[in-house]
Amino acid sequence: MKVHEFMQKDPVALKPESTVREAVRLFYNLGISSVLVERDKKLYGILTEQDVLQNMFPSIQNFVESFVSSSRSDIFSENLHELLGQPIEKYVEKSVKSVSENMSLMRAQSLMLVNEFSHLPVVNDENEIVGVISKGDIFRALVGSEIPYDNEEEYHDWLAYHFDLIQNKRKKYSIESESIIKLLGSSKSTRILDVGCGTGGHDIALVEKGYSVVGIDKSMRMHKESIKKWNELSQNRKNKLIFVKGSSYRKMISEQEVAFDAAIFLGNALSHNPENYKENLRYAAKSLKTGGKVILQIVNYEKVLTNQRRLQDFNITGSRFSKNREYLFMEFYDPPRTNKNLLMLTMAVLKSNGRRWMQSSINSTPIAYITKDSVTTILKSCDLKDIKYFGSDHGEPLFKHPFEIHKHDWLTVVATKK
Repeated sequence: MKVHEFMQKDPVALKPESTVREAVRLFYNLGISSVLVERDKKLYGILTEQDVLQNMFPSIQNFVESFVSSSRSDIFSENLHELLGQPIEKYVEKSVKSVSENMSLMRAQSLMLVNEFSHLPVVNDENEIVGVISKGDIFRALVGSEIPYDNEEEYHDWLAYHFDLIQNKRKKYSIESESIIKLLGSSKSTRILDVGCGTGGHDIALVEKGYSVVGIDKSMRMHKESIKKWNELSQNRKNKLIFVKGSSYRKMISEQEVAFDAAIFLGNALSHNPENYKENLRYAAKSLKTGGKVILQIVNYEKVLTNQRRLQDFNITGSRFSKNREYLFMEFYDPPRTNKNLLMLTMAVLKSNGRRWMQSSINSTPIAYITKDSVTTILKSCDLKDIKYFGSDHGEPLFKHPFEIHKHDWLTVVATKK
């Protein structure tokens, strides 16, 4: 493996006369920790975040002396403002080592370790900058191909940190639960199985209307969030709601001793188990009474991939803890590549402090590519009949419209056990 295969090509470079403010803006906006410096297209040096931090004051001692001797509270701000206006030439590391494009990756890694560098400029025979390689680039090159994507349980453990912020913004729990209540009727003896219940928001809403619910999920963090909500219920409602955590949906469903009036897979829960979603659906159907209903809410992938340029959702919501903080959630899908039955779902989370946006986290997981036709085939094999298809957009009731493939964000399918 050679450096040129994994280096960052055409890296950002500044002139020696550029200001520290310009460098800091690049660190912040591009999420980088160093910037190359060039003069007449030749490598001149490198400036890192550490160089800037070390020069905010000439030394820790001077910082302490200035802080103790001065009664002014704005001394740090003034020193920082002065630093930002200085040319970076004063702080550039000029004795920087560089590597060639054809150097082996392991040789570059050795140079970083021996010299305690985090980045190495890559130059051609004329000492012109052609790239830069970092420890992170080498790490991803060496181990990235061996690290699998998160499975559904790991992905949902990560998602649990943000899940309710996303759902509450559109009042998803209350709107969709009301849809289910209208479909099933008002009988207080109705028992519902919620497969992939997440943090239990739908289940809480259904129990508050008198239903009995068993919510099952494989994610430990999702389960912990649902238990927090359960603890806040009255004792009467606690008696009507059970949250179960397990490693297998098949096992959790099989362990239920009483048949259900409905089995629900909301929020694309069916697709989030790509290896065994068919089995999960079959066992959920087996758990129903005669006349019981399966309700499946599935992302309309055809619309996402063809009409929306792979973007599923774009949602900005406020923080629960600070009125100045906001979060942006963006979900998008990669189309099938090597496996025609799998999509790749990626969620990116950005956060704003009221002035600027920055990346908070990002994660991906494989998703089963389920269509109207494919789910119909599965449902018929599960001894289900009267299959109906409904379409809705984000924030709408589940059964508001007949499904239209190029119009609706969600496909909701209802089928009845024979």
